[in-house]
Parts: sequence; C-alpha cells; structure tokens
Amino acid sequence: MSIEDKDMSEIIESDFDEADKRNSQEGVSRRRNKVMKMGNSIRGRVSVFLAALLVVVFLCSCGSDATFDGSKTGDENHFDIEFNMLNTSYTHELEMKEGESIDVHIEAQSGNISLSIQKENETPIYRGNKLESADFKVGVESSGKYTLTVTGQKAKGHVVLTRE
Repeated sequence: MSIEDKDMSEIIESDFDEADKRNSQEGVSRRRNKVMKMGNSIRGRVSVFLAALLVVVFLCSCGSDATFDGSKTGDENHFDIEFNMLNTSYTHELEMKEGESIDVHIEAQSGNISLSIQKENETPIYRGNKLESADFKVGVESSGKYTLTVTGQKAKGHVVLTRE
C-alpha cells in the first residue's frame, strides 16, 4: 500500500468514525427523547391516578359519619351512655317490678336524641324524639323485662336511665 492509499484509508476511517459518533449521538438523543416521552406519559398517568384517589378519599370522608364515639355502661340497675357522636341505636334491658320507676336524665348538646322504653313486645310506655336536656321519671305498671333504646342522629350528649 502506498502512502497515499494509507492517507486515504485513514481519511475514510476518520470519516466513518465521525459518522458513527453522529449516529451514536443521534441514537442516544432519540432514545433520550423516547424515554422522556415515556416518562411524561407515566407521570401524567400517575398524576391522574393520584388526583382520582384524592377525590375518592375526600368524598368518602364527607359522606360518612362516625356511628359511635363515646362510652356506655349498663347493669341490672342502670344504663349510662355518653357520646360525642351517636348515629345509631343502643339498647339495654332492665328487669322491673310493678310500682318501680325509671329515672331519666338527658343532657342534649347537639343533634337528635330519641328514647324508647318498652316492655317486651308491648306498646312502649315512653317514646320521645328530638329530646332536649331534661330530668323525669317513667312509672312501671307491671313487672317484666323492659328494653331501653337510645337513638341518636348526629347527636352529642349524655343519657342516664336508672331503676328506682
């Protein structure tokens, strides 16, 4: 090979090297653009998913109220229920004798509080809705098992029913 052939060969190689570098850089650029587009697409999907999840959480928290937040105790002589939130009914049974009474103490702070006192499957001897704070007695005319039911609708308060 002559010197001119070697020089020409080096020039051709160097041209190929330059072309390879350009192609390589263009390939990297294309791959980078493709990855960026994919990344933007994934970020967009994640953003939409997170926004939808946030809406669901918000709607769930707005639509549901706590059923009960408070304390309740009861035995053979009383039923005591104090609540910051009552959105349900609780019952307690007392075995009563003829001539006894049930002492009722209600502290209504908000919402609606209802009370029912009923002997077995008979008509209730007392039923009150949207009760306000009060103290009163309910007389028992016949012996038997009485069901005391306290119901609340977004209610806050304290109800104590005591056998006397």
